[in-house]
Amino acid sequence: MKINYSHKQNFQASWVKDVEIAKLIPNTKNYAACDARLVRLNPHDKFDLQALDDVANTWEYDKFSVNIFNNAFDIYKGIEDPQYQIYAITKQKDNFNILNPDDILALSDLNEHYKNKAYLLHIQVKPDYVYSNLPEFKGIGSAIIEYLKEIFSQINLRSSPELSVKNFYKKHKFQNYTNSKTEFVWQKSFENQQ
Repeated sequence: MKINYSHKQNFQASWVKDVEIAKLIPNTKNYAACDARLVRLNPHDKFDLQALDDVANTWEYDKFSVNIFNNAFDIYKGIEDPQYQIYAITKQKDNFNILNPDDILALSDLNEHYKNKAYLLHIQVKPDYVYSNLPEFKGIGSAIIEYLKEIFSQINLRSSPELSVKNFYKKHKFQNYTNSKTEFVWQKSFENQQ
C-alpha cells in the first residue's frame, strides 16, 4: 500500500546498538559471529512507516509483520500511545533515516505499561530465516530478546501455541504464569535461577 506521508514530520529510525548474530559461512554448514544493527523505529516517520509497509508486503505469509505495520499506522494516523515502541534488526550499516526493507532481519513491537515493565506484542524474524534448514542468519530473535532484557525489569507476552516458540522463550528464561500455557513472563530475578 502506498500512503501519502507528506503531512507528517520526519523523525527517522535511530540506531540503538550493534548486536551479535550468526552468519552462515559460504559453502559450509558453519556459522560465524557477525554484527547487525538494532534500531528503534518511529511510527511518526514516513520512511520508517514505508519500510514497515514494504516488509509486511514482502513477508507475505507472516501475520506479525502486518500487525506491527497496522499498529504503527494507527499511531501515524493520530491514535497516540506514547508507550508504543518498535525495534528492528537490520544488516544496514548506516543512513537509518531511510531503512532498506530488504535489509531488515526482524521486527518487534511492545508497550511499556509501567516503569521498566513491557508487554511484548510481536516478534518476527524474516520468514526466510525461520523456515530454512540452513538460514543465512541465526540468533536474530535472541538478539532482540536479550536487548529488551537489558532495558526492562519485566517482560510479559502471549506466545503462539507452537512448541518451538514456547521453547524459544523458555530458553531465554521466560516462565509460564497462568494456566493458559501461552502466557509468559520474564523478570530480572529469573536470570539467577537455574
